[in-house]
Amino acid sequence: MSLILGKQFGVKPGVEISAPFDSPIATYELHQSQLNTLVGMCAKRFEFEHIQHLPKGSNVSQYRMSQGLAAHAVMDSVLSGDRRPLGTIMNDKWDQFVMPNLIEVNYDKALDEYESNVQNALHYINSNFDPLLVESEKRFRIPEIWQLSDKLNGVDERWSFVGSMDLIELDDATMTAKIVDLKFRDRTNAANNRSSSQHAMYALAAAYYGYEPSFKYVEFVRGKIIEQCVPTGEGETEWLFIKARQAIDYIQNNNYPINPSGWFCSRKYCSYWSQCRGKYEQDIEDENV
Repeated sequence: MSLILGKQFGVKPGVEISAPFDSPIATYELHQSQLNTLVGMCAKRFEFEHIQHLPKGSNVSQYRMSQGLAAHAVMDSVLSGDRRPLGTIMNDKWDQFVMPNLIEVNYDKALDEYESNVQNALHYINSNFDPLLVESEKRFRIPEIWQLSDKLNGVDERWSFVGSMDLIELDDATMTAKIVDLKFRDRTNAANNRSSSQHAMYALAAAYYGYEPSFKYVEFVRGKIIEQCVPTGEGETEWLFIKARQAIDYIQNNNYPINPSGWFCSRKYCSYWSQCRGKYEQDIEDENV
């Protein structure tokens, strides 16, 4: 792999990269979340969201995601120098992200959980990062990924890995990169973290720019802080390339197979349930009424 030694880490200000919700067909940019959906979750769900752009239904998964988006937005605002009172920032992000998806009957309980998670996350950052070095939402692009491994031979030369890291501390004196991803959940999920492509792709980005990476998932679960260090060695990188090749093949062949055996294939967790499996199973239920 070619390193970009001596150059600025990540994407320069003003240079655009795609968002995780964009279609990679037009951009040839692959996010770790898209890769996880395509290979680890359900390729049909990826098609509904990124290719057909179907509207999402409201469910627990969508609500939990909105809480996480709000909390992340608070972290980024604070670390970017927003000098408004913390309560004002939190209320703004709550109204922007959570309120449109709120399904909890107990509004006060949901708001308390959100506030607790945000305060714990800020305390964690203050206790574990150098305020002069830590950066939030650090964007990166790794271009021409076909050059990185023989497992990617033959993919279109335009394909890139892109993303945005929750937290990163770059130390140019030691050329190390401490990467942390924040998860706001109702229960811990170490297995899901371990199977994700996130740590491998983010560590690869750090190595691409010449830094020695370390990676940690930090979960905020109902007032508790749970840390999980994960390896980011050669094996994880090669597995990332294998999954990326499969994902790109799906996209380039316009082939998005269903995966009805996963826990996420349910009304509770899939925002496209009513437009897929649920449409047919509802018909069967109606016949038995």
